[in-house]
Amino acid sequence: MPDVKLFSATKSRYLAERISDYYGYPLGDVTVNTFADGEMQVVINESVRGTYTFFIASTFGPADNIMELLLLIDSAKRASAGYITAVIPYFGYARQDRKDKPRVPISAKLVANILQASGVNRIMTMDLHAEQIQERRVANEVASITVIGDVQGRDIILIDDIIDTAGTLCKAADALIEKGAKSVKAILTHPVLSGAAYDNINNSKITEVIVTDNMVSIEIQGNTRSELGKKGTRIDRNNGNVPAVLYGGGDVVHFTVTPASVKHLIYTPDFKIADLSIDGKAYKAILKSAQFHPVSDKLLHIDFLRLIDNTPIKVEVPLRFKGVSPGVKVGGKLIQQLRKIKIKTTPEKLVDELKADISKLELGQALRVREVIVPAGVEILNNAATPVALIEIPRALKAAAAAEAKAAAGA
Repeated sequence: MPDVKLFSATKSRYLAERISDYYGYPLGDVTVNTFADGEMQVVINESVRGTYTFFIASTFGPADNIMELLLLIDSAKRASAGYITAVIPYFGYARQDRKDKPRVPISAKLVANILQASGVNRIMTMDLHAEQIQERRVANEVASITVIGDVQGRDIILIDDIIDTAGTLCKAADALIEKGAKSVKAILTHPVLSGAAYDNINNSKITEVIVTDNMVSIEIQGNTRSELGKKGTRIDRNNGNVPAVLYGGGDVVHFTVTPASVKHLIYTPDFKIADLSIDGKAYKAILKSAQFHPVSDKLLHIDFLRLIDNTPIKVEVPLRFKGVSPGVKVGGKLIQQLRKIKIKTTPEKLVDELKADISKLELGQALRVREVIVPAGVEILNNAATPVALIEIPRALKAAAAAEAKAAAGA
């Protein structure tokens, strides 16, 4: 049977790593270079001749991601890959699946044709969008919603494929509550969450939104600050905005964001990259620091660090465990000594977490930094001897062991 090779596109690595772990195959080595004019060059750094080759690439923020996927497929085809599969959990342009007026493209069909022309043998996707017959005035907006059936006193769950601006979802929730529903939750496959989505959800009757992890992209809209200094800062905060600074790349950019747009970047244990759009100019960045009010804990200021291709950065990423410790199975307690690890890498090789294998840890044993496996191009900066986890022996087990030893000695 031919070998299987798994590769990840740049923006889907978080998902590809989970698929890789579950499947038991490591991710292949790919380099994606971006030139000053925005063009990309991809290089597959290992042989794929005759292999089953899978490219994992959600195409949210479609243009660059689709182009990267096409280049990856073409590279594999020219390298004599045996069978090429594009795994596209979120298929960009899927909503443009029909001609609803004169002189418009059927974009979903066009993208599918381009993928086929690039040399892909198979496409795997999930929950493709299919427009329902509904009255629409503009894109992303449903003009009217009618509740059919009795929802009085019931807990309602709304299920849909895509949540974009959340306008339709919030209108549906409002209509259900007006008809007497007790509560409304939503389960969605593809969390696009563009525009005022977060504000719409926060101001709606929806109590909880559950989404898949096939799109982890924090898109933040910012506006250049018109006035700096204490006065300008006071005005910005009074207007409900948070002053922010983007460092890196020579120029320092002063701008403002809304608290809602950054909450999923700040209030999370996960490491995430922000796609900043400041007055129409796009930047990729990571959170450098955040300042809060000492009493109210209100967000006061944010510093971002711009990601520049091939420029090394130092960041802290979460450390998570995989496997089950034999020591835990017999009653030991897993103690995590280190929750984040400091790494040095470039944006192209940046990972959102590291995993430590605890499947061989017995009672009383410790796992140290030196034993954490990292991908090529990633360097751990913590002291190699620092313990990251240990299996503690509970007092009850110690007492039982001591009693057994005493009994054995007496015999």
